Amino acid sequence: MAELYAFLLYAMAAVVAVVVIAQGLSRSVELFSARNIYLAGFIVYQLFSPAGVLMRDSTVKFQVKDIDAAGLIAVGYAAVFLVVYFLAYRFPGPWRGVAGWLKTKNTTATDASLLIVGFTLVMLGLGMRLAQFIPYIRSIAFHTGVGLAAVSCVFVGWVVARRYSNILVLVGSAVIFIAAVGLALDRSYGRRPLVGVCLGLMWGIYFSLGNRLKPKTLLLWLAPLSLAALLIVSSFTAVRGRIGEMTFTQVVQEMVSSKRTLEHAAAIFDGQLCGEATLWCIEAYPKKVDQQHILSLRQMVLQVIPRSIWPEKPEPLANQLAKIANIDGVNHSRITLPPGVIGYAAAEGGLYALVLYAIFYGGFCRFFDLIVTENRDNPFMIAAASSVVGHMPGLARGDLANLTNNAVVTFVAIYVTLWMVRKFVGKPVEQRMIYWQWIPAPTPPTNVQGRAGGG
Repeated sequence: MAELYAFLLYAMAAVVAVVVIAQGLSRSVELFSARNIYLAGFIVYQLFSPAGVLMRDSTVKFQVKDIDAAGLIAVGYAAVFLVVYFLAYRFPGPWRGVAGWLKTKNTTATDASLLIVGFTLVMLGLGMRLAQFIPYIRSIAFHTGVGLAAVSCVFVGWVVARRYSNILVLVGSAVIFIAAVGLALDRSYGRRPLVGVCLGLMWGIYFSLGNRLKPKTLLLWLAPLSLAALLIVSSFTAVRGRIGEMTFTQVVQEMVSSKRTLEHAAAIFDGQLCGEATLWCIEAYPKKVDQQHILSLRQMVLQVIPRSIWPEKPEPLANQLAKIANIDGVNHSRITLPPGVIGYAAAEGGLYALVLYAIFYGGFCRFFDLIVTENRDNPFMIAAASSVVGHMPGLARGDLANLTNNAVVTFVAIYVTLWMVRKFVGKPVEQRMIYWQWIPAPTPPTNVQGRAGGG
């Protein structure tokens, strides 16, 4: 039966992919959207990864005794989550009001101004790295710096898509992009900063061209860039285990010379151990381990309290899981093993928690997409929304509270920064762009008597 459940998970992934592509081609939901980037993470971590475990009918680290039973529940949970997630995205409720409240006047800027802003932001991001040594704001400084790097690449993509034949624009853009990549790689073990920078570049290109090109043509633009981004992230994955032992130059050299890039590119799609952790949580909670009800939602609020003030503050599930599951061969005090949003739901209340998380993240993703759709002509607001897309794939994996709070802090800091920048370099949009102008104009009615004036 395990293979049947794996097939059902793969089938769900195919259905989601068809929906994403169909809606993207019709432009009812943009191909590049917070929703679709989140769904890409969900497919990898909560559909492909458990399906791979079920196909093998065995686990590597987590001991799942009845893999068939866990697989059946995983299929049901995944189906429920997707249905509720799509409904919550379709009907965002209060998220729409918040996005409308943040809407600004239609503002743009010259291409030169946007590149200058991009360079300034990436330099400011590098400066934020120095603030990481200040207690209590270390995490805020890190994620704000990474967000600034991603936003600088949005401006690069926005300008390059319009001025790609200008050699000075290309040189200046290359300098900004390289600096942003350097910021993403500097003392960073995780892939999210690099993912955010690469997605930021493509985000800027997509929405810069979106008013002028058909979706299929946009795909031709973005397909090679997506492949290049995958190879860059895969190369980094191959060397990140030794990141603390190398300088930035050595990291780049190792990435370029790595012979395991393709191997790690394929490994990205297996979800690491997330599928095993998901199935283990489904089997263990609440029969073997007591549930910690909606712990992740509670931690989104409690996380702001420093542990120095509250030493007994609950640890995230990902930090506890190795010890709870008694995983051999790892440092239980240091390793984090996120079980994916389905695993979190199983450990934090079961079906009702799953529905709550689906509602929350459906609305959460719609909020950022509304920021874009309500400000289509405004590169500053489009860039602000892009500051969180590097977190979106990981939100389907976890740690839910940490990543959600990091996304919120990053967005708020970037929004305020760009709101102030817009005051200095922005200019009103003289005439609002006609969106989707690639749609053919309606054919005028033909006079049945063949005369233009009638009668």
